[in-house]
Amino acid sequence: PLAGRLPAPGALESRGRTPPGALGRESAVAGKAGPSRQAAAGGARRIYAEVLEMAPISKIVYGSDGLALPEINYISALLGKRALAAALWDLVDGNLLSPQEAREAARLILADTARRLYGLNTSQPL
Repeated sequence: PLAGRLPAPGALESRGRTPPGALGRESAVAGKAGPSRQAAAGGARRIYAEVLEMAPISKIVYGSDGLALPEINYISALLGKRALAAALWDLVDGNLLSPQEAREAARLILADTARRLYGLNTSQPL
């Protein structure tokens, strides 16, 4: 299964990459006014990399804190998808996942696991 192909903790460091979490979560915040889009995406990418190292893909679900405004939900989803794609691409680039496995992981994280958890009908598109 796909979860068995994930890197062991520390595997990316041995390939000359920055270890996930090495910069800390607080590095995603850029000043008192809040994170810039680039800093937020970089922080989310590092968090995804940490989570992908620690948890089986079937246990990871995308979520955001965008509750108040539709615009916040849209931007959050956009940045979240980009960050997940970047983190998964790093695993493909490191020969830890195939491109097909990365697409499968993205589908699970962004939709299928939540559908299963909440008992949503998966035979009909949302």
